This record gives sequence, C-alpha cells and structure tokens, in this order.
Amino acid sequence: MPEPLPDPAPTAGGYAVAHPVDQNPGLGILLRILAMALMAVLAAIVKVCAERGVPVLEIIFFRNAFAFIPVLIYIWRTTGLGVLRTRRPGAHLTRSAVGLTGMICGFTAVSLLPLTQSTAISFSAPLFMVALSALILKEPVSLHRWVAVAIGFAGVLIMVHPDPRQFAGVGVLFAIAAAVGSAGAMIAIREISRTEPGPTIVFYFTLAGAVAGLASLPFGWVLPGPEVLLLLIASGLIGGT
Repeated sequence: MPEPLPDPAPTAGGYAVAHPVDQNPGLGILLRILAMALMAVLAAIVKVCAERGVPVLEIIFFRNAFAFIPVLIYIWRTTGLGVLRTRRPGAHLTRSAVGLTGMICGFTAVSLLPLTQSTAISFSAPLFMVALSALILKEPVSLHRWVAVAIGFAGVLIMVHPDPRQFAGVGVLFAIAAAVGSAGAMIAIREISRTEPGPTIVFYFTLAGAVAGLASLPFGWVLPGPEVLLLLIASGLIGGT
C-alpha cells in the first residue's frame, strides 16, 4: 500500500509556515514566569537610571543595543542567521511600533511612579490582552473569562490603592498606556508568529528599538558615569535574555 502524501504546509495570511510551532503550555508558562522575573529586574534598573538623570530614550537605546548580544548568541546556537530572512517586513514594523510605544510608556511610568505602583498597573496587561484577542484575533472568550478579567481589574485597583487625584496623574496614564501597548504587542506577536519564527520577531524588534533610541541622540543624551553605564549595559543583557 503506497504511503500517503504529506499534508501541504499550513499557511496563514497567504504565507507558508516554515516553522510551525508545537504547543507546549507547560514550557510556555515557565518561560513566561522567567520573562516576568527578568522584567522586574529590568524595571528596577530603569528606575535607578532614570533617577540618575538618564533620558528614557537613551535607556531604550542601551536596552536594545546590548540585547543583541544574547539574541544573536541564541540565534547562532539554534536556528542560524538564515532565520533573519523575512517576507513580512510590514508586520515586523507594526509589531515594533506597538511594542516600542508600550516600552517607552512603560519606562516613562517607571521614572514617574513608585516602582510598586507602576508594576501593579502593569499586571493589567494580560487582562487587556484577553479583550484585544477577542476584538482583533476573533478568539472566543467565554463568559467566565470575562468575569475573571473584571475581577482582575478590581484586584489591580486594590493593589494600586488609587487616590482619585493621584490616579489621574501623568505617570498613571503612562502606566495604563504601557499595559495596553504590552497587550497589543503580545497580540501582534501571536499573529506574526503564525508565519515568522520567534528569533526573527525578537531580532527585528530589537533592531527597531536600537534605531529609535539612537535617533534621540541629538535631543539631550547625558554621559553616564561608570556605575550607571554598567546598569545600562545590564539592562540590555537582561532585556535580551
């Protein structure tokens, strides 16, 4: 009996999926927890650098420029540089624009608010992600998940202890915008990952962040001291990891 022909490559948006991703929820959860732990350390570094007078966009440059070290090591050790070829530059540009908007707002919020408050508000990002996944990706969201989202927002408000005067402050608005931007970036990653491997997505976002940060050079960078410079370099290594 002849062997059956293999199924055609799955497609998404008219592009063949060269690297279909097997679902592994356990590993995904573990990586997400590790990512959030590193992001907490990164937020603390951003807070210190901002308090030392380093502009947010200068921090953005270092966070992305030195992120190339772990990113390129990972690509070299796994997929190889050939993975950087892409047929969807527009999708990468959209993902980068959304992600960088969230990053700039997030770093600004960290510089303006106590770290505990900016972190607490950032916890609302997954809740916004549920709503956006229903609106943009058309993924079904059951009633009990909507209830969980509402409870989650209430929990964030309890953690923040909002004073009506303080809650309307600029820092809080930046923090909320950062949460929405982070959720939008995750939605964009979800969509583009149907046709683009993870290393490709990370590389082009890192490149966009480094270019955007460098573009702010004529608008008031400061020369950091040795201690702050080491922190800025660490922000890139941690962010890339």
